[in-house]
Amino acid sequence: MDKKHIESGLSQEQLDAVADLARTNVYAKQSKWKTFRELPKEEKFPFFVQHFLLATVAIVAAVAIVIGLGVFYATRPPSTKLVVATFNLSEYNDKLESLQQDFAAAHPDQDPRVFDIDSSFILTSKADTSLSGDGSGDGSGDGTASASTSASASASSSNAAGQAADAMANAAMGGSSYLDDSAKLAVRMAAGEINTLIAPKDMFIELTHRNAINDLSAALDDQRIAALGDAVVYADDLESGAEHKAIGLDLSKSATWKAKGLPDDAIYGFGNVSEGVEWPVAFTDFLKFE
Repeated sequence: MDKKHIESGLSQEQLDAVADLARTNVYAKQSKWKTFRELPKEEKFPFFVQHFLLATVAIVAAVAIVIGLGVFYATRPPSTKLVVATFNLSEYNDKLESLQQDFAAAHPDQDPRVFDIDSSFILTSKADTSLSGDGSGDGSGDGTASASTSASASASSSNAAGQAADAMANAAMGGSSYLDDSAKLAVRMAAGEINTLIAPKDMFIELTHRNAINDLSAALDDQRIAALGDAVVYADDLESGAEHKAIGLDLSKSATWKAKGLPDDAIYGFGNVSEGVEWPVAFTDFLKFE
């Protein structure tokens, strides 16, 4: 049995423990950071985990997010202002790239990346008029939502463009004949990315069947269209029985186009110009139609 202290009835060990508890806390009323610095080495880590770890992790995460956002906004390319989609002209990629560079050089106040002549589009299929409005393929629909009318959209209506893209994408996934870049065309047209198109005559006709081509009047006034003279291509020039309306420009009449050695049978037209006509018109002027 431990010998008890006569006065308190506590052992010496217990008295020492009481004395430790009664001793003044040297760290009282001072900051946690100062306490952390003054603690013995072996006590620093547990104290840090208890008092600073969560705050440190939160700060590091916040800094990482800020840095990430800064890098993202600093390095992402600017939004395009002019996208010229060319069809089945990939063999002329180098010449088209040179044309893009020349146009960018003519506008030195703009970031060159806002102009894009995309020669990657390949269309091999024809507008499928057998698909019904619900994509059933039995021809029972009204045709307004079929793949034949939804390859892209009229630039005058972004809602119509969205519906066309949805129908086109659904048709593609549902096993229709569109196994080329039709779905990509539909999506980018609906997004308002493609405001200008260039294609050989036969493919240009196909694009009109897909409602991808807008009238010239969507971007040019009557006076400017009249000034383009023989370069203007009318719908009934391409297909007998079609409406007499200006839908394109004959690139064999373009001095800039011919100087690059690009094909004479190509036709130039407007796509979705709902985001503005400034740059499609500027590119039209740049082509110098005679």
